[in-house]
Amino acid sequence: DNASTPSTCTLCPVGCSMALDERDNEIVRTRSIENPAVNDVWLCDKGWFGYEFASHPDRLKTPLMRKNGKLVEASWEEAFSAIASNVRASQNGKLAALGGNALTIEENYLFQQLVRKGFNTPHIDSRVGTPLISIEEEGLPPGMKSQPDKFKELNFVLLLGLDITEEFPVLWLRLKEAINLGTQAVFIGHYAPEIASHLKESILHAPGDELSLLQSHLEKISKHSENAKTAIFVGRQYLASPHRKVVLTELLKLQGSRDNFTINIMEGRGNYLGARFAGVHPELGPFNEALSSKGLNSIEILQTAAQTGWDYLHIVSANPAGKMPKALWEKARKATKFLVVQDLFLTETAKNADIVLPTLCFFEKEGHFLSISGKIEQLNPGIILPHGIFSDGHIFKEIAKYLDLIAIDANFIELIKHKADEAFKTDHRIELTSSPDTIKANFVQHDKENEQEKENSGILALAATFAQPLFDRGVRMLHNLRLRHLAKDPKVEIHPEDGKRLGIQDGDNVNLSHDGATISAVAALNSRIARGAILLPMGFEELNSNALSPNLINGAPIVVTK
Repeated sequence: DNASTPSTCTLCPVGCSMALDERDNEIVRTRSIENPAVNDVWLCDKGWFGYEFASHPDRLKTPLMRKNGKLVEASWEEAFSAIASNVRASQNGKLAALGGNALTIEENYLFQQLVRKGFNTPHIDSRVGTPLISIEEEGLPPGMKSQPDKFKELNFVLLLGLDITEEFPVLWLRLKEAINLGTQAVFIGHYAPEIASHLKESILHAPGDELSLLQSHLEKISKHSENAKTAIFVGRQYLASPHRKVVLTELLKLQGSRDNFTINIMEGRGNYLGARFAGVHPELGPFNEALSSKGLNSIEILQTAAQTGWDYLHIVSANPAGKMPKALWEKARKATKFLVVQDLFLTETAKNADIVLPTLCFFEKEGHFLSISGKIEQLNPGIILPHGIFSDGHIFKEIAKYLDLIAIDANFIELIKHKADEAFKTDHRIELTSSPDTIKANFVQHDKENEQEKENSGILALAATFAQPLFDRGVRMLHNLRLRHLAKDPKVEIHPEDGKRLGIQDGDNVNLSHDGATISAVAALNSRIARGAILLPMGFEELNSNALSPNLINGAPIVVTK
C-alpha cells in the first residue's frame, strides 16, 4: 500500500493542494487534494506527473569539489570549509548570489540573511532568465486580488496578454467553470490562446501596440465592467514590456474606487513570490520593504563579473549558463574566482563550479510556499530524507556556522506569516511616482529606439513576444520521462502574411537576429499570431531564445532571414 502525505505543488505560482503517495521510500504518484479556495479538485498534467525527477538516478548524491581541474567527490566538512575560506578571502564586497525560486519561504529568508550578513553584500536576485523590470517601472507588483473560488461570481473578465493555460493552467479550469455559468471573457494580446473558442472575443495586436489597443477599447471595457463584478488578469505579454507601467496606469484610472473591479498581476515561476517576499531581490528586503542601498540584479551581476570579475558567486537551483547569452556567461565565469552551485542535477552551470552541493527537491522538504493569490501553503516531505543530502536551508545554516554568523530568530516563519497576511489584506498597489506624461515619454523613446534598430538593419523586422510554455525542455522536465514527450519541438511562429512578405514558408529553417546576436530556428506559419509579431518559445536548448538578449522584453525587433 502507498503512504500518503498532504503537500503543495510548487511547479507554478498557483500552489495547488496535492497528495504525495510513497512506496518503499519513493514517490510513485501525486494526486490532487480537494481545496475549494485554490484548485478545487484539479491538478494540471505537470502537477499529476511532474514528480519523476525526484528519483532519477542522475540526482546529485554527494558534494563535488574541483581538484586538478576536475570535479571529484568531497565531504560536507571539506566543502563548507572551502566555502567559508573563500568568502572570508573575498575583497571589497565582490560577492554575489543568484537563485531562490525553487526554495521555500524559510529557505529564501535564510538565503538573503546569509548573503547580506554573512557575505556582506547586497547583490542577490532570484530572477534568472526571466524579464527584469525595476520596482520603479513595474507599477504594480505580482499578486492576484480575485480569489479562484470567487471566479464564478464574476460578470466580466479581461485576459490582457495572459496565456492562462500555459502559465496558470488550473486557474483556467476555475475560469472555465465561471464562463459556463455566464461570465463573459475577452482576450487582448499578441497571439490567440488555445481557449479562444470559449471567449466572447479575442483581439490581436503586435507587441508595441499595447497602449493604443487598450485605449481604443477602454470605452467598450468600461461599458462591460459598469455595475458588474470585473477582473482584469494581466499576463506576460503586457508585463514583460516597456509599456507595462503606462498600461497599468490606464487600468488603475479605469478601476477608480470600485470595489467590484480587480487588477491581477499574473507573473512569476515556482515560488518567485515567496523568494521576493522573503527578500531575495536586489531592491527589496524581507516583507517587500524597499532597500535604501540597492544591489545589482541578475543581469548586472553577470555583466559586472564579465567586466571586473567577482571573488565569489553562489548560485542556488538556477542555471544561468543555460538561460543567459553564452558569451556573457562564459566571460562572467572566467572572471569569477570561486563559484558555488547548489542543485539537484549537474546542470551546465554546476559543471562550471568549484563546489557543487546536492540538495533536496520540494517533495522532500518541509516549509512554506507563497501562492499568486497571497496564501501561505504548507509543504511536507513525502519520503524519508535521503542520507547525506540536505535541504537548502540546512546548507545555509551550516555555511553561516562556518562563518561564525549569529543564528536568526527560530520563530521567523510566524513573523513571515503575519506580515504576508498584512501585505495581502491591504492594497498591494505601488505608488506611481512618475506623471502619465513622463511615463508615456519613456515608452515613446523606447519605441523610437526599436524603430531605429529596424531601420538600421535595412530589413523588415518583426516584434518579438517571448512565451514560456507549460512543457519545455528544462533540466527538471528532461528528467521526467512521462512529461518530456509533451514538450513540442520548438518553432518560431509568424502570421502567414508576414511569411509571404519575407519569403518564408511553413517549416523553413530561418535565422533570427537581434542586437548583434543570431540564432537558428524552424518557422511555422500560424494565423493565430498577430501580424507584425513573432512568437519565440523559451526553455529549449535547440531554440535558445535567451541567446538573443539577457533580458527578454517583448517588442524587441527580430530580423528574420532564410
